[in-house]
Amino acid sequence: MRATWLAPTQKAAGIAQPSWSGRDRAAFLVRKVTENCVVCHSRLPDAAERPLASGFVDAKGLEALPFEQKAALQMATRRFDDALLTLEAQLTSPEHPAMLLGSLTDYLVISIRTQQDYERPLPVLERFARRPDIWTALRRDVEFWIDALPRLQKRTSGRPRLEDAREIAEEARSLAVAPGSHRGVAHYVVASSILERFLEAGRGDRVENAEAYYLLGLTEAWIGRNYWVTSAPFLFETAIRMAPGEPFSRDAYALLERETLQFYEGSDEEISPDDASNLAELRALFDTP
Repeated sequence: MRATWLAPTQKAAGIAQPSWSGRDRAAFLVRKVTENCVVCHSRLPDAAERPLASGFVDAKGLEALPFEQKAALQMATRRFDDALLTLEAQLTSPEHPAMLLGSLTDYLVISIRTQQDYERPLPVLERFARRPDIWTALRRDVEFWIDALPRLQKRTSGRPRLEDAREIAEEARSLAVAPGSHRGVAHYVVASSILERFLEAGRGDRVENAEAYYLLGLTEAWIGRNYWVTSAPFLFETAIRMAPGEPFSRDAYALLERETLQFYEGSDEEISPDDASNLAELRALFDTP
């Protein structure tokens, strides 16, 4: 999972803790709130204009922000076309490609999941793949996305089906054949788009919906915006509580447990009583005869 903004006060991340001014703390809290907005607003297709949102952020101040923060605010205020323009500019900037991986994923999420546009990303990805500073494995992964997106679009047309999302998510998992591979990212984005629309349509039964939440948790673990603001744990827990007797609920628990414990990695703090109690309660749901 990737991080967009790092919090110096996050002991769990093992990051140094310099003193912050009140302004610094306020700015960080605003960014965290913005992250929550982005996670929610980018879930479902939304191509409508939002004129009211244009007044939420001072235009002059917005233009002065770094690309990534600017795009996040544009996504939070549902200015998705503007966000795409910002991300496109960032992807052609001199920033090292390693620093652009999060924005590259955001670009796919907004293009495909929010705007339902599979064609706009293609020339942008082609330019990115031609960057002289990109490493070979990433270039091959991006070229794979370019080839895969038209085929994925054909597979996802029409009514969203759980079986399509399941199949594409499984393909995504099989594509991660090497450490640090990003080859499955486009597949995860497309699978998440189908799953969000499937749940929104409300046609699934309890078990189908539970599996959709589990699969969404898997996709979020790969394409989620950052470590501290992620819906993956909620999605895994929802799947377990909805259908604890299903095989995927055990997989969901294993992943939820990992997500929870990794939050404390590098910290001198033990898992909180609330988190420990929640894990025990969920485990009991499928361990009880």
